[in-house]
Amino acid sequence: MTRPNVRRPLFRLDAQCKKIWPWVASALCASVICAPSAPHAQSRSATDPATGTAEIIVTGRRPRTIAEKDVAESIPPDVIKIYATDSIGELLGRLSARFGPNVSIIVNGRRLASNDAIEALPPEALEQIQLLNPTKAREFGFSPAQTVINLELRPKFQFFAAEGSGSMATDGAGEAETSTLRYSRIRNDQRLTAALTLLHQGGIRQRDRFASTASQNDRSLIPSQDAITFTSGYGRPLGKLNFDFSADAGLSRSETLTGVVADVSGTSDYHASHQENDIRFLRASTTLGGQIGNYFLSLQVNGERSWNTIRNLAGNEVTSPGLNSMSSSFSGTLTASGTLFQAPAGPVTIDGSLGATTSDTTVRQGNAAGQQNSPRYSSLSGQAGITLPITRKGQGMLGSIGDLSIGGRLDYSQASAFGRSIAVTSTLDWTVFEGLRIALSRASSPGLPGASAVLAPIVMRPGTLVYDASRDAVVPVTIITGGRDTLSRSASSATNISAEFHKSTPIASMTASFNYMTSETTNPLISISNPSPLAQRIFPDLFIRDASGALVEFDARPFNALRQTNREIALSLRLSGRLGSKSVDAPSDETKVRTAANEGAGPVWDFGVTYSYVLQRRLVLGNDQGSVDVLANPLALTGTPRGRLNLQWALGWKKFGANGNVSWESGARVRAIDDLAGAPVRYSPLTKVGLEIFAELARSSALDNPASLRVKVGVDNIFNKRLRVTGIPGYDNAVQRILSDPYGS
Repeated sequence: MTRPNVRRPLFRLDAQCKKIWPWVASALCASVICAPSAPHAQSRSATDPATGTAEIIVTGRRPRTIAEKDVAESIPPDVIKIYATDSIGELLGRLSARFGPNVSIIVNGRRLASNDAIEALPPEALEQIQLLNPTKAREFGFSPAQTVINLELRPKFQFFAAEGSGSMATDGAGEAETSTLRYSRIRNDQRLTAALTLLHQGGIRQRDRFASTASQNDRSLIPSQDAITFTSGYGRPLGKLNFDFSADAGLSRSETLTGVVADVSGTSDYHASHQENDIRFLRASTTLGGQIGNYFLSLQVNGERSWNTIRNLAGNEVTSPGLNSMSSSFSGTLTASGTLFQAPAGPVTIDGSLGATTSDTTVRQGNAAGQQNSPRYSSLSGQAGITLPITRKGQGMLGSIGDLSIGGRLDYSQASAFGRSIAVTSTLDWTVFEGLRIALSRASSPGLPGASAVLAPIVMRPGTLVYDASRDAVVPVTIITGGRDTLSRSASSATNISAEFHKSTPIASMTASFNYMTSETTNPLISISNPSPLAQRIFPDLFIRDASGALVEFDARPFNALRQTNREIALSLRLSGRLGSKSVDAPSDETKVRTAANEGAGPVWDFGVTYSYVLQRRLVLGNDQGSVDVLANPLALTGTPRGRLNLQWALGWKKFGANGNVSWESGARVRAIDDLAGAPVRYSPLTKVGLEIFAELARSSALDNPASLRVKVGVDNIFNKRLRVTGIPGYDNAVQRILSDPYGS
């Protein structure tokens, strides 16, 4: 398993609840949010909070950036609040199962070059989150396969916060501490934000899981890391346009114990070898956009430079030449969208974009004077689309069938050494009646390898544990990572059918959806982690062995297969509301009416469940190797579950709240994993449960300047569940524990 994200829940608990109170004391996290008072640009009716009398607040605000008819679902502030996250980025991560894997973000109805500064804002800055209808989403130049959400910020907001969090792994070690300072100020389209974050992530060693591990065999299961990052953003009107700028900088150092004992300088002084990885980066982006006539124009420019230094050491002495690399990238995109003309059934809209990217990487071994310059990677892309309404409900002979529109899009792309390609997309969007929408899309798209897949420097990472099928045991090997300059471009065709139903009542709202997707990709780009015996047999060139046949190196860089097919379905249900509440919207978009029920009546609740089922996933390997059903014969030791279910809930009342999640993956009984005669391999179903509770010990009633002291305690994977695999010799539960989930998350 990869290193846990720093936004994981704040406290981890073992299933037996042993020594719980010291753990609770070490895991409490306080989020202190303070802001100075300021005059409010609102009209208020006086009320006595003790009586619970309804207070009506009328707030002046800019017009909504997205019309309600173009919104499939809206998440209001009271639902956002009960997830008790510290940043918009953390909130979006918490809601990722709700939106799906392919999510694109716009802010106040505008597409930005970078959302880093926006995601650093506190969630209290949000007026609402809007999930756009597919027809509206395409106006911003996104593909039909992407889910587009609009973050509508509050028109007046000021915020300063000091935040601290800590966590610990279920079985000990792996402690993490994060400290953050945030400042935000929003006045309509003027915005200033800054965030400084310090992170310490303690590593997990093999001896932390197995006390009997000999010192010469000890190694990192999860490396330790220290990092500091700074994120800033600024936005303001510039005539009829809006100007947005964001800049990020950071540096980090991670250390991995390789478990190899080295003789330093021939002195018989042995020290455990380890690898240090230092990363520094600078990133900036600018967006200039606005409405000009009937069209919205936007220019987005991004630039980034990063430095990476890798050293292999024994004690404090370097044992082999290090690797120094510097990567640079620059990109620019011009987009346009608007109404071409007014048809009887509605406006005919067009959208288009033109973009260019260039990247290069310079690599130097140790202090050598010579440099290895990778070829410059350049790409050019263009896109043009049109949406044509066919019918409108209640108009003409076909008006009885509802609102129907069709769309088309042409994509052009060209990249260094990969040539050019053209793709065509067609869409149909049908609103049968208010609340029920059906969408169909057929898309072909090129898949050009990213610059990192081609240019990333080759790095050798010794001491990594990998299952060796020839020895039926887990052994330390050297992992080879980086780019591969022999990659080919890919191309895919996909069909997507979706249906969504939305219904709102005064006390609750419901959204249910269904999605079916089938795709076929030629020359798909794949990579393998935790390789199974089957992967080692059919890709022998990736596994380097010594004269005795023992595995010593594994090439984990991406490569091309011949073809991949995939078919799956997904279902989701989302419910949210407030018990005993009543909310009234003013008739004008310029004002909004709130009642005291929105602030202090019954509990606010939110519930969502998603289920996906893979019907087919087949990989054609090429080179006369045939094809592999990766569901029946997985290429990774962890397998590929057919079914996945994710349940998420949140509840809040006054100053207290709780939220949690349940994730489930189906088990499987597959043929022998190396496709040879032998006992079948069984994967157990896996269910994980998480819980977080919070309390706001102090809270301001100011709408534009919230101030609070919030304390959160969270438990991830309460019952300490891990995947269990049986039928692979030498891959017992103890080995699975350190290979698939050393953190216990």
